[in-house]
Amino acid sequence: MTRSLHLSISLLAFVFLMLSCTKEQQLAPVTSQNSPDGAYLMSLKNRVVFVVQQKDLATGQVHGWFIDKYGAVRSFENVDELDGKLITSSQIDAIVNASASVPLNLTPEELAPKARLIKQLSNQHLSDAVVDPSASMSYRAVAILATDYNQHPNSCSERPGAGTLDEELLNSFEVILLKEEGIVNQVNQSDKAAVLLDWLYQIQQSGGL
Repeated sequence: MTRSLHLSISLLAFVFLMLSCTKEQQLAPVTSQNSPDGAYLMSLKNRVVFVVQQKDLATGQVHGWFIDKYGAVRSFENVDELDGKLITSSQIDAIVNASASVPLNLTPEELAPKARLIKQLSNQHLSDAVVDPSASMSYRAVAILATDYNQHPNSCSERPGAGTLDEELLNSFEVILLKEEGIVNQVNQSDKAAVLLDWLYQIQQSGGL
């Protein structure tokens, strides 16, 4: 009788323990694998977010560094200069393929707030260009923004050559100038650009770039 009572008590204790564990498991919070900042960065179409480049005007050699949407800071050299208002996917690939890792990586919490500022920038906020023909180096700091171009087929889009233009726009990204120095000197006068330039300078100093 006593043995049966002990077994019953043990069985009840085991069942109570299992129910408690199950309840705790059900109440455990479910967290996303990506933080909101991380999820935002992964949603960006453009892999490269910020680019800082320098060009030796005597030799034409270009070098610099960039930050991608994963938070990696990478240096590059011997690539084509980014001097237009649009950059293609192939140009981004060329920069990435020519890059080398730097012992510096940004967390989503640090990068995402800065990446969000890009949408608030515009090349319309640039100061008047000042020309310096004696410059020997050029410097450009830019932000990359995915274009909001949407293809809406209609009778006009069926004209010869329109398909090539559509494809080019769909696979391009807008280059927002933050600052340029050299033969042409210009700065983006937006307060958001000033914040980004100061931040990029700090990264450049800490990374020895």
